Amino acid sequence: MISIQRERYSDALCQELLPLLRDNWVRTESYISELEIDPAFKKYKKLDEMDMVTCITARRDGALVGYAIFFDNFSLHHQTVHTGHGDMIYVKDEAGLGRTAFRLLDAAEAHLRAKGVRYMGWFVRTGSRFYMILKSRGYVDDEIVMEKKL
Repeated sequence: MISIQRERYSDALCQELLPLLRDNWVRTESYISELEIDPAFKKYKKLDEMDMVTCITARRDGALVGYAIFFDNFSLHHQTVHTGHGDMIYVKDEAGLGRTAFRLLDAAEAHLRAKGVRYMGWFVRTGSRFYMILKSRGYVDDEIVMEKKL
């Protein structure tokens, strides 16, 4: 059985996250040949202390099999609007991507809702499986992120 819970950033959690972050990076990043995953864990820990980033984990028999990481803050454009922004979500294939991803999203949304967040957004590739999961949960296409290598 897979358990879903919020975990605070610790050195041990960061070490557990790293292999999954690398797997996620290889699967999703378009500039993979030029960049390597190099998370700023000290900054994540500091933001966690400030209650501005949250990590929801999925564990099977104690082993990390998935995570959802998201930020929350008040919008600089609309200072009374509390917003959430997905940073990353990943589930190992053997952990049942769809069901576990839904449970991670349920926990993330409940956590943010309890903090007063009104809007939640994710950067996602259109047509991806995660895009389809978000659409099925009522997320709408709002903006497209355009990128250019400089």
